[in-house]
Amino acid sequence: MAEMKPLRILYHHRTQGRGAEGLHIVHIVRALESLGHEVDILSPPGIDPLADIGAPPVDKASVDTQGMQSVWKWVSRHLPNWLFELAEIIYNIPAARRLESALKKKKYDLVYERYAFFLVAGAIKAGKYNIPFVLEANEVSGIENRARRQSFPRVCAFFERMLLKRTTAVMTVSSTLRDMLTRQGAPEDTVYVVPNAIDMDKIHVSQDISQLRNRHAKSPRSWFFYRGGFCRLV
Repeated sequence: MAEMKPLRILYHHRTQGRGAEGLHIVHIVRALESLGHEVDILSPPGIDPLADIGAPPVDKASVDTQGMQSVWKWVSRHLPNWLFELAEIIYNIPAARRLESALKKKKYDLVYERYAFFLVAGAIKAGKYNIPFVLEANEVSGIENRARRQSFPRVCAFFERMLLKRTTAVMTVSSTLRDMLTRQGAPEDTVYVVPNAIDMDKIHVSQDISQLRNRHAKSPRSWFFYRGGFCRLV
């Protein structure tokens, strides 16, 4: 089997880079780098998900911020929802400029983007430079009972369909999201389910495995998910 050629990857996102989302971004980047790829992160101004890796709690709202991070935090918490979504749409303009600058400055083999509502700049610029575009979709428009209610779901669905037409591949975390994305127009053969995982290098077992087996083998909680399937201590 031929060795996989290392890729130059531009990872683009529009998150605040804190809490769980920051951890997710960093570990995806680290996983790609461990495979030999070169990854540059293009974040909103003032955001650096690598800066406080491991420090923030899962609840990003409780993270202390400063500078531009405080601005983004205030905007997300205090703007009326309809105005916040208009800001998300307008964000495509500065995002497109920053992507244009990054893609002119350096030759990339792949643009990898974390999905965000109304964000299409990455797909458009990747298409302009004829670079494959991979979308990591952890949500999709139309999900009920979201923490932040959608004010313009039909407009968001329109942007989403426009985005999915321009993707080379879509990575999502569940079969439910996969089905919703295909209904939105993503070709079935381009959508891959990649469940959330853990870094096994961060897991330390302080006891002998036989002791764990004896203690938990008869417990209904002895089942766990590992490497794509449910397993049991036996």
